[in-house]
Amino acid sequence: MAKLKPLPKALLVAAIVGGLGFGAYKFMPKKTTTAEVATKSDSAELAQGKADFQKQVEIDQEKPRAAQVAAEPEQEQQVVPPGGKLPGAGIASGQKTGTNWPMTEDIIKFCSTDQYPLRNVITNGSVDNVNKIYTDKNSQFGIVQEDALDYQRKIDPKMMSRVVAVFPFFSVEIHAITKDGSPINSLADMTGKRVVEGPEGSGTWVTVQLIKQLTGIQWKTVQGNLSQANGLKAVQNGDADVEFIVAGQPITVLTEARGIKLVPLSNPKLDSYNFYTKASLPSHTYGFQNDAVTTYKVNNVLATFAYKNQYQKEIGDLVSCITKNIDKLQADGHPKWRDVDPLDIERVKWPVHPAALAAIKREAKHK
Repeated sequence: MAKLKPLPKALLVAAIVGGLGFGAYKFMPKKTTTAEVATKSDSAELAQGKADFQKQVEIDQEKPRAAQVAAEPEQEQQVVPPGGKLPGAGIASGQKTGTNWPMTEDIIKFCSTDQYPLRNVITNGSVDNVNKIYTDKNSQFGIVQEDALDYQRKIDPKMMSRVVAVFPFFSVEIHAITKDGSPINSLADMTGKRVVEGPEGSGTWVTVQLIKQLTGIQWKTVQGNLSQANGLKAVQNGDADVEFIVAGQPITVLTEARGIKLVPLSNPKLDSYNFYTKASLPSHTYGFQNDAVTTYKVNNVLATFAYKNQYQKEIGDLVSCITKNIDKLQADGHPKWRDVDPLDIERVKWPVHPAALAAIKREAKHK
């Protein structure tokens, strides 16, 4: 396989610069000192609390210092209290035009409480979500593609050894869009064409880099880090030949689109890549689509930091809540919930947090 393209400088900064020791406090509304722990339990609990606290401090001292990523996506302003820690937890999702954002809204609807409020954090996608899990004390969870986890592991194995899955989310499909009537009908036809690859660091961007590296097909990258909507306009207006979008079908931005078509995707190198599975976009998934289109899918997982002592209950409670409410989510939530099987944890190829695995096994007994 060809050499991986380095991540954008702004994203690498997030893995190198920032504040030490934030991880032990990500789920807590304020810092907890050893003295405060002492007031909460008897002598046996105090001893355990001190041991856990010290272990986590040792882990956190190895963490890189976090910095603000240069190109943060636009999102609603939140009032951050002194110290910068919001109560509850944030789930880094993606852009509103994708699939992760509305599905995160569904999770919040069923699982957010006054005591433990959940927030939907708009981001630039998978790699951005990984960085937020690792550095942002207000983003405890994130939805990440498994190929993005694998891609980042080759670049920063130490960082990725501390990012784990907690829930077997849905799969996302690779969509390649071109103008209706275009002679582009395969990956090979994209050679030398103008291609929108998605915002740098997004799941789409990572997948496109892997497609190029695995197949050896090269094209002209359309500059500007175009969003899904702006990339679609570029194709429709003739300013780009192809746009890639990697998201769960149906993608909101494509549901009302016209004047475009989907390009079938197939290549032996993609067939043999461990994190891709052959898939199909059924006919009439979108209004402009009459026939089924071959493509690939990749697992999406809900991930978090690899906490060894703290926040076991918070992780287990969230996983349990999603699992208990899966029937309601499939009935009333985004259509992609119908592809989610909480008990199918074995299909996840990435390490799973023990607290999440235990929660899923508990819920399986009641199914």
